Amino acid sequence: MIDHLIPKTLHEALSAMERVHFIKVAGGTDLMVQRRMGPMVEPRFESPVIFLYHLKELNYVKEEDHQLIIGSMTPMEDLLHHPSIPNHFKKVLNDIASPGIRQMATLAGNLANASPAADTLVYLYASRAEILLASLHHERIVPIRDFITGVKKTVLKDNELIKEIHVPLCPCTTFTWTKVGGRKSDAISKVSFVGMAEMSDHHLKKIGIALGAVAPMVISDHAMEDDLQGLSIKELSMRKDAIIKHYASQINPIDDQRSNKTYRRKVAINLLTQFLDELLLKGMTSWTHTLWNILNASYAKKHIP
Repeated sequence: MIDHLIPKTLHEALSAMERVHFIKVAGGTDLMVQRRMGPMVEPRFESPVIFLYHLKELNYVKEEDHQLIIGSMTPMEDLLHHPSIPNHFKKVLNDIASPGIRQMATLAGNLANASPAADTLVYLYASRAEILLASLHHERIVPIRDFITGVKKTVLKDNELIKEIHVPLCPCTTFTWTKVGGRKSDAISKVSFVGMAEMSDHHLKKIGIALGAVAPMVISDHAMEDDLQGLSIKELSMRKDAIIKHYASQINPIDDQRSNKTYRRKVAINLLTQFLDELLLKGMTSWTHTLWNILNASYAKKHIP
């Protein structure tokens, strides 16, 4: 019999975590697989388990200050059908596992498991999500880039749980999501990619890039993204090769049963290149359309009474 606690309220859960070191379980879609011992054998847990998935206090979606506030125990399947979730986020969610798994899986579980192959993480990194951590007497917000520190490693303390995920809403004019796996869904990614950008007046207003399953952590460089913001289409085009080289230097995949490092590296660079090409093409098309309208207006003014 596994030593466990099923708290009735969030307060009860946080109070118990002040006294006991628990292994925290959300939907268990990753954790239970990792701890399985074989048919008809109880999973192996070296510490007591606290089950959190059923807590309704942590199951909600809200919109505040141009961002989504997602309760940590909200199932991915609920997010997939929620009217507040943007369609580009739903594209990512729809390719994760199967409907049955999504009924149990949570964003918080993906975050706490801290696997670089977790599909939702690339979206959260590209969106610059923040994580609200709660203990009995304290709450703190941690940017996702600081929350995950390595493979299966986070800054989550023994007496804390993930309470909310804050995801900024991006009015993207360009969005790309690609999952490369053995199947379209219900498979662990060989490579995953999210690219999002907002163009305004032929300049790059916002950009987010993240690559999964090609390094010990999701590859995301917010400093590089900040440096690119404000560039014109021409300036972005001139820096394209340097951008690809910068990200390529961080790609360090492994060989495993799903794929090999040579394939992963090549595919990751191709996906980044395709995203930048699409972004530049849309920008040039918009610029050409604007120029055409200006010329037409000028002609009409001169020649049409």
